[in-house]
Amino acid sequence: MTVLSVVVPVYNVGPYLTACLESIAAQTWRDFEVVMVDDGSTDGSAALAAAFAARDPRFRLVRQANAGPGAARNTGVGQARGEFLAFVDSDDLVPPYALEYLLASLRRTGSDFATGHVQRFDGQGVVSRWKVLRDSHASTALGTHVDRRESLLRDRLVTNKLWRRSFWDAHGMRFPEGVLYEDTPVAVPAHFLARAVDVLSHPVYLWRIRPDGDKSITQDRFVGNALENRFEAAMAVREFLLGHGMAAQAARWDHTVAGDDLLVFLNVLDEGDDGYRGRFLDLALDYLATIGPAALVGLPAIERLKWHLVGERRLPELLEVLAFHKAGEVRRSTAVRKGRRLYGDYPFLGDPAIGVPDEVYRLGVELDLRQKVDAIRWRGDTLVIEGRVIIRRMRPDRRWKQQVQVWLVEEETGRRSPVRTSVVRADSSGSPSGPEAKDDWSGYRAAVPARRLRAGGSWRMEVWVLNRGVLRRADLGGTVAGAARRPDVHERDGLLIRPEWAQDHTLRLCAGRESVEVTGHVVVDGVLTLTCLGADALELVRLPGGMARSYPSVAGVVRIQLTDLYHPAADVGRWERSVLGEESRWELRRGEIRARLTAAPGRSRAGAR
Repeated sequence: MTVLSVVVPVYNVGPYLTACLESIAAQTWRDFEVVMVDDGSTDGSAALAAAFAARDPRFRLVRQANAGPGAARNTGVGQARGEFLAFVDSDDLVPPYALEYLLASLRRTGSDFATGHVQRFDGQGVVSRWKVLRDSHASTALGTHVDRRESLLRDRLVTNKLWRRSFWDAHGMRFPEGVLYEDTPVAVPAHFLARAVDVLSHPVYLWRIRPDGDKSITQDRFVGNALENRFEAAMAVREFLLGHGMAAQAARWDHTVAGDDLLVFLNVLDEGDDGYRGRFLDLALDYLATIGPAALVGLPAIERLKWHLVGERRLPELLEVLAFHKAGEVRRSTAVRKGRRLYGDYPFLGDPAIGVPDEVYRLGVELDLRQKVDAIRWRGDTLVIEGRVIIRRMRPDRRWKQQVQVWLVEEETGRRSPVRTSVVRADSSGSPSGPEAKDDWSGYRAAVPARRLRAGGSWRMEVWVLNRGVLRRADLGGTVAGAARRPDVHERDGLLIRPEWAQDHTLRLCAGRESVEVTGHVVVDGVLTLTCLGADALELVRLPGGMARSYPSVAGVVRIQLTDLYHPAADVGRWERSVLGEESRWELRRGEIRARLTAAPGRSRAGAR
């Protein structure tokens, strides 16, 4: 039986299709099939797909009359024979490690599906990680669930996932046909139907941003019935949750939709014509009446203001707020204090002619922590951490305005103990308070004595900030470039203490007595030879996470074939190659000890920690 099936719907993607298929063919996991479904293309895409299938037997082409992406995906699923199922849109790319990374996780945990981060890219290379998944995929969480990780409500693509086929079939999952945004009614209910889900923090999918003259369906807010279909997709999930007795989850979904899905259409009202604006207001008023005002509680004040004006059908004022937001005025605005509460200084605040209640402007989630770590160094047996932290929009320009306390939190027990912390004056250069800030009192210095750390323990660190009655807390993190990214390991009485940056860019401390020392390495005749002390075998795992390979240590010598380190090269264009990358990164492991290797055409390097 084929281990893994990849379904690729194809429709008029001639300029992008070959690069997409090449990125799949170059996967480090080799046992897969690709079912390409031509959905009645008229531009020669089918011929490109057929030619690819002719030279790679893992690829096969199915043809059908044009029926839309949902129908094409359903056809592909019907033809797929794999134990696991993946979907790739034919204008996007897949990083070379993606399938192995997802599959290794599912085989390790037994979860129903795995979901990874997404990167956007254009003709110039990677743009950024998709901000929609910023919270849900900030760190890896194996065997989790949307009820424990609520931010997964925003994880509504099917293409950044690997699905266990038995789970897919057990719930009779199918894509809606004849509509746009067919991912949402599948991906979101799946999160609730699953017993467990693996969330992986590294990108597994590269989502193309097409140029303006060639926008994809998801890029063009004004195409066809896109607006109506987006509201329908939101309602479909809502009805699913209510139909399964999940009223509380439906309320959480309503909040998510108001703060994300529908905002992308609201925020382009100034670009749409009168017909688009009227259709949006009609649909939105019906939707607001359905979900009720509670769904807007907890949204940023600027978004609550927009929805309030939608509910009042005040289009001119709404367009003014959109212009205010797009001009960057929200970021530059200050907080207005009324009594003990803070409000956003946004249009129509206190304007009796418009009559927007002050409560709409009240700041909440906006007052989050912004932080950076500037230095981590050992002074004798004490770890000293220096950084800057503020509550956004509350710059501490006077010493008395802000107090900071850092805590050491033992991960096994949750026990929290204070760390000696002092507030210091900070240079605003690169300050988390923004480029307009002056020197202020956002700096802090925390000191952790090594004697407080026991063997076998691990700790995270928290930072608490109190500014004029407003308290915020978060895991200490926000590293910057430079030495702070590579803190030194410290030894005290045979105990090795390792400050480390976790995947979510927060600081962790680990203490242990086990060590492996790599004393040398050399490459001869295509073999990497490591000499090491303290290990009878080492495991080699492709990063960010793949299948482990074991290499024995014979008389302190470990030999690794260089061919084991490289991944197949994708025959793609220059920009696609820059996005996919040519390096292959690995981690050597023994227990909790790690060493990193990087392999690339024409060079290799190794580092250990």
